[in-house]
Amino acid sequence: MKEAFGGIFNFVFLAIFLVIAIGLLGFTFSYAKAFKMKNAIIATIEEYEGNLGHSGCQAKIKNEAKSLGYNKISKSCPSDFSVSPDGFYCYSSVTRNIPDTNPQMKSRYYTVVVQVDIGLPLIKNIVGFSVLEVSGDTKEIVLR
Repeated sequence: MKEAFGGIFNFVFLAIFLVIAIGLLGFTFSYAKAFKMKNAIIATIEEYEGNLGHSGCQAKIKNEAKSLGYNKISKSCPSDFSVSPDGFYCYSSVTRNIPDTNPQMKSRYYTVVVQVDIGLPLIKNIVGFSVLEVSGDTKEIVLR
């Protein structure tokens, strides 16, 4: 009888270990997907020189999200950020003067925040947006 309880304990221990290991692998893949999405958004914003309202810019971001399997954000954006027109990311822009070349010239850079997509509803509701986010900045874009 003692051997039966030892086998059950080993089986439960193995099952718990597998659930944790598979969960960590899934989280790693979701985090990597968020990084790829952030990089694609930043590259697209730089390509369209910060014109987020351009239909080509929105279409390219939407196609990239579709190819990566990235979903729209489910939580609200941080306080000083806005939701993108397509709803896939949050952004904030900073405009500054370029005094070295011409005092009237300005430049702008964008900070992009994307959410790590977690498929488990219980964890998604417990953990807030600020914990599971990936952010990055574009290069400075000279405004013409």
